[in-house]
Amino acid sequence: MIFCNVVKVFTLITFFCDAYSQNIYCRERERLVSTNAVDLFQLVDATLGSNITLKCTFCDEVDDGQAKNWFKSDKLGTKAKELTPGMENERELNRLVVNTDHSLNIFNVSLLDRGVYYCRNLEMKEINMGTNYYVDIINTFTGETETGNLSDWKIYYEEFISSINKLLQKSEGYDFVHARQNLKLSMELYTYWEPFSKCLCDQPGGSRQKKKRGLCRIKLRHNGTYNNVNDPNISYLLKGHEISCRSLIFEQIFPGEELFISINQIFLK
Repeated sequence: MIFCNVVKVFTLITFFCDAYSQNIYCRERERLVSTNAVDLFQLVDATLGSNITLKCTFCDEVDDGQAKNWFKSDKLGTKAKELTPGMENERELNRLVVNTDHSLNIFNVSLLDRGVYYCRNLEMKEINMGTNYYVDIINTFTGETETGNLSDWKIYYEEFISSINKLLQKSEGYDFVHARQNLKLSMELYTYWEPFSKCLCDQPGGSRQKKKRGLCRIKLRHNGTYNNVNDPNISYLLKGHEISCRSLIFEQIFPGEELFISINQIFLK
């Protein structure tokens, strides 16, 4: 589920549900980027049929004009292959388009688009860690808008997120036990807050607002070794550090869908 934080400067913080219409993704330079697992890529939520743009620069930075190519790996830990953009004269006929600033457009997202993407300067041997993304295919959001102030958010966290985390840790349901005992996997829900938007001035009453979107994430921790890693979905859970709460991977891994449904029913209400 997607939450957005609306801040009335110096007065009130409100969160609500919304989806950015542009679906443009980038990484903040001020956020430390390292070779640690949590920094290997930025998780991108993409619904089937949507259009997304992956920036080849940090947020609010201008492309330097040097030659760059996009690469993709379908599975974590495997060798990436260079992407070939569409060559049709009519732009709308191409699913993959590289813009003049080297950002990558993916139109009409499909399951085949899931994977790790990165933009690489061909003159440099090292990969710019700031342009690594993992595109995760998620269910379309169909819930109602959640609104309230910061206190309401804290209550929501305690009533819903904390409750789900207890299920993930202690429930005897089949999917929960399968995740903990067979996959050797611990999972914990948390909210990843994106940077504030630009100020929305001249609001009713003379107020000024900034928007801050919070994305529902599941933190992944590995407590042992699981031998069957041929399934790319299981491989991601075992090698990745986080996943979207609405990821289709859950439907494909847990046959009973108990875990998937438990998470989404609560978050979509």
